[in-house]
Amino acid sequence: MPDFPEHPCRIEDITAEVVPGKLFDSEHVSVRVKVTDDYQSVRYTVEYFIYPSLPVLGCQCRMISDVMPNIYWSHRRRFCQEDKKLYSSTDSFVSSSDVSCRYTVEFTGRTDYTDNVVIRHDIAGEGEYCGNILVATDKDSACGFAILQEAPPSAERRDFEPFDFKISSGSIISCAWGVAPEELSPGVEFSSNRSVVILFEDDMDFECQLKTYLQKRFPQIPGEASTVTVNPWGCGRFRSLVNRDFLLEEIKATSDVGATTYQIDDGWQGGGGLGELVINNRKMDVDFWQVSDMLGGSLDELIACFRQNGIEPGLWVAPSFNVEFEDYREFADLLYSFYEKYDICIFKIDGVKTRTWRSENNLRLLLEDLRKRSNGRIRFNLDTTNGQRPGYFLFLEYGNIFLENRYICHKWGVGYHPERTLRNLWKLARYMRSEKLQIEVANPGDMNEEFYINKGECLPSVYDFEYWVAVTMFANPLIWMAPSTVSKENKDVLKRMMTLHRREAESIFAGTVYPVGKMPDGETMTGFVSVSDSGVQLIIFREKDEASGKVEIKIPQMRGDAMSIEVVSGSGICRVIDGTALVEIPAAPGYLWVKFAR
Repeated sequence: MPDFPEHPCRIEDITAEVVPGKLFDSEHVSVRVKVTDDYQSVRYTVEYFIYPSLPVLGCQCRMISDVMPNIYWSHRRRFCQEDKKLYSSTDSFVSSSDVSCRYTVEFTGRTDYTDNVVIRHDIAGEGEYCGNILVATDKDSACGFAILQEAPPSAERRDFEPFDFKISSGSIISCAWGVAPEELSPGVEFSSNRSVVILFEDDMDFECQLKTYLQKRFPQIPGEASTVTVNPWGCGRFRSLVNRDFLLEEIKATSDVGATTYQIDDGWQGGGGLGELVINNRKMDVDFWQVSDMLGGSLDELIACFRQNGIEPGLWVAPSFNVEFEDYREFADLLYSFYEKYDICIFKIDGVKTRTWRSENNLRLLLEDLRKRSNGRIRFNLDTTNGQRPGYFLFLEYGNIFLENRYICHKWGVGYHPERTLRNLWKLARYMRSEKLQIEVANPGDMNEEFYINKGECLPSVYDFEYWVAVTMFANPLIWMAPSTVSKENKDVLKRMMTLHRREAESIFAGTVYPVGKMPDGETMTGFVSVSDSGVQLIIFREKDEASGKVEIKIPQMRGDAMSIEVVSGSGICRVIDGTALVEIPAAPGYLWVKFAR
């Protein structure tokens, strides 16, 4: 047998530099450690990310190998060397005996099929756990650390292990490569997802540090966070309605409901609908995405109407997942031509399946190229409703998340309901910044009562329409309807509430939004608080079966009770005593939105 050196890997270089803030990240220090394995001809780079004044350390790995991994696999039994402990570790920690791993947080995509977007798994000793977040604390105090994986949800990943964190012999291993060994190609550089360690003092500080990091990690151009988007697909019959005259009426009606953006969904393109891609598996080309003859082969007249009514145009598209986005350069040129010709800056990205590392990387290159070319003006709504998609912590530097397709008009699907919409936002807002989420409101005039009766659910109309709209106020409202078909009464409600949102959004998103009260379940007092240097805003919902109408909300950032209180919208009473907001809402269901200032 040949003699092998005890340590075949050697450190080749260590560098550190200050990376200035840019489109895809805030200012930080980058430390790169380059390691070479001369026997296998593998070059590794481990990059660490350090942010000023944040107790956070990020880690990302890259590798180039001249050989394939020395293991074997098959589709029958993916990895056959069961004697080897195989997992795609990007970072690991040896914890002291005083540290206890408490829980992981798993996030679910494919919201067309699930209504449980956040799942907490309590940790009971050593084992394997799923989730994007792991939380560990000191056994005798509330301080601790969390590990965030900037990766797709667990069920969407391509790693070869069926878990995301492994706890063994005092070690915590973060598995976030996102690349299965069979995907490696000799001579090609592959990169992992980021694994990020966040230190905190207690549970509240954990939420604060996590969201502050996400704000710095995925910076937004001023004003980008506070859009109010109309997407008419929610009416359930957009493809049968879409034509030139209908869209002209829609654009005018978008101004009537107080929105900033109208998104032309599936139906504008000449080549056919989304089904050509996801059902027929058609190979797309640029001609498929030319403007339909039904619209005169051009968007010129519609764009003139957009400008006349002060509405920003948006466009739905679906890149070619069935060729692993290998045509991303041509598709980027296509979208950039719409940007140059029509000043379209917002694109909804649908039909995504990132089934391989290469497809995910090609999609990243598509989004990155358009952000760079437009100097950040082009941004994306990344649909999480179906397929294998980036999810809640990946690709956020390119736009925000289109969370749900919840129809009120069909006889199938999960269905829109303000209770479920509120619950999903409440659960997600504990772990991510709410301005990254588009939260929908449906049109009561489209409601199919039979659907809810057959499901044994209360009708959404148990809550008045203003309540439906209020649920979206501390996120990005998505007006999920065709506004030209909405009653004048409901248009007036939308206009008033969206005017308030546009007035208050900058203040809300300048701070950190936290969920408060109990988790929404139809019979509780619940809501959100936004805390910033400029003030505090609070919205509380009294659900339909909540009995008392009273709740106390402790807000540590509010000291004392010398506060002026302004009611922004809703009905009720709010007082502040020793940093606690005492809220009374007389009617169930109902809500109260207030802001505080000294």
